Amino acid sequence: MKRLSNQLFQRFAEVVRGVDGWMSIDEFLSLCDQHGVFDEEAQAAMVAQYKKAEIRKMLRRMGRQRAAEELGEKIEWINLIIQTPEGRNQQVYKQLRLFDEGDFVQVIRERMSRVRYWQAEVERLVQLAEAKFGPRIRDLLPFSDTEGP
Repeated sequence: MKRLSNQLFQRFAEVVRGVDGWMSIDEFLSLCDQHGVFDEEAQAAMVAQYKKAEIRKMLRRMGRQRAAEELGEKIEWINLIIQTPEGRNQQVYKQLRLFDEGDFVQVIRERMSRVRYWQAEVERLVQLAEAKFGPRIRDLLPFSDTEGP
């Protein structure tokens, strides 16, 4: 699928740049529609993205207990982010019941890298908050003196 254009990004940025408070996605959508941000090419790309999102939801749903009642069996799909030969990240899926040893190792390693990424992101945000508001910000965060970033 073709990525959304830089032109679209520029139009979007122009429209939302002045937003100075919290906005829901619905409010962003309304603002974009009011300003004609999305052309036909962008809309076609978004429909394709929406279809992919729905497929992801249905794959997750198949792994829930209710699916066993609806389908007669529960089928859990596990996703993994791999790098394509072109160097792009791509999400791929496989049924958990079909995993071999290598699949488990690959997925566990990939999940561990995500944990490290989010830990670093928490640490970065805490540092930014402390720089802006001082050390008192830690009292508002769910860390004890012995834990935390």
